[in-house]
Amino acid sequence: MKARNSKTLISIISIVLCTVILAGTTFAWFVDVASNKNNEVKIANFAVDLLAEDGTTSIKGGSADIFDGVKLEPGAFITKKLYAKNIGEIDLKHQIEVKSENVDAKNYLQAAIIVGDTTAATWDEIKAAAKGNALLTDPVTAEAGVLTPEASQSFTVALYMVEDAPATVAGTSAKITVKVNAGQTN
Repeated sequence: MKARNSKTLISIISIVLCTVILAGTTFAWFVDVASNKNNEVKIANFAVDLLAEDGTTSIKGGSADIFDGVKLEPGAFITKKLYAKNIGEIDLKHQIEVKSENVDAKNYLQAAIIVGDTTAATWDEIKAAAKGNALLTDPVTAEAGVLTPEASQSFTVALYMVEDAPATVAGTSAKITVKVNAGQTN
């Protein structure tokens, strides 16, 4: 009886092994590999420029005084139209940022950023049209959208001195930085 059980077990194991081997050879008929080597991928150029009011002169890196040394008095404002231009090879999303580095004056200066063209003529109209509007105690930012290669986007930066600015601010100046932050769209 033991010999018969042993022969049966060996037969079953042999059948299973033959089935596995047969399945393996059959599977090989349905598997293939194809490859392609030595492909070159170039990395796209990624760059943005900040342009003056004329839309062509680069002022990137602080090469020009955007506000021309204007003197603001309480209740007055100034606007400057600028452009962000994609000088790279890929789409990029960009954000405009305005900040002040002067501790005294920035508590009394408001900045507003209007993306695109504007006909706003009063400070209230500017604030209503602005994507970013606040005192310059912190940077003021505005999302400006996507720029395709060689495209440019106009935006207006407005500065306003609050009406209740104290006399101690008179004669001081504020160093204003306008920056275009850019990133990939995906």
